[in-house]
Amino acid sequence: MDTDHPFYQKLQNSKNILLVKDDVGRAKRCVRDLPTEGFSYGSKLKKDPEGAGSVISSWQVHKPTNEQQTEKDFKKLNKMSLNSKLTTSKQVTEFAKQNDVRVKDRRHIGDGVKGKNQSDDYFGVPNKPSTPIEQVVGNGYGNVAAEEKKRTYEFNLQSKPLKPKNSPRATEKTETLEEKKEFKMKKFQQVESKVKNNLISK
Repeated sequence: MDTDHPFYQKLQNSKNILLVKDDVGRAKRCVRDLPTEGFSYGSKLKKDPEGAGSVISSWQVHKPTNEQQTEKDFKKLNKMSLNSKLTTSKQVTEFAKQNDVRVKDRRHIGDGVKGKNQSDDYFGVPNKPSTPIEQVVGNGYGNVAAEEKKRTYEFNLQSKPLKPKNSPRATEKTETLEEKKEFKMKKFQQVESKVKNNLISK
């Protein structure tokens, strides 16, 4: 298609995405009126009045819900009316009006002291004490370990005297080893070795 033709120019300026033609190797021209380059798209985030610093530095104490009067415990009232030998519905109704028995609120079961102030309580696992980096880098722990080993070595030297090298037991062992002969059966003890004799003669 001739790009200089007036009809082609009319199509390109029509701002209709279906009629606008694209050039070879290029994207279609934008048919919308877009804002400038510095414009930011998307919805603007609302700033939270409570920042991260205030969240970390403050502790919000739990505020329990207001205690409301619970419903009547009709199961217990029926048992009490049976114990009082009331059998008719009229008698049971009158008994329920006269006796005010309420259902126990299970939310407070297991609580320690009611109304305890939780602002002084700490929750979670305590952090480990920080490692003294100066002692690690400066080989402080290595020096302490070397001193302890030196003390234990000196203590062992003082408490246990060293055995002499040339002890009588050691000499006895060497003598017994020298006296030991190679094993031979009794019937071959008097027989001379032929191999040895042959080697000597040669």
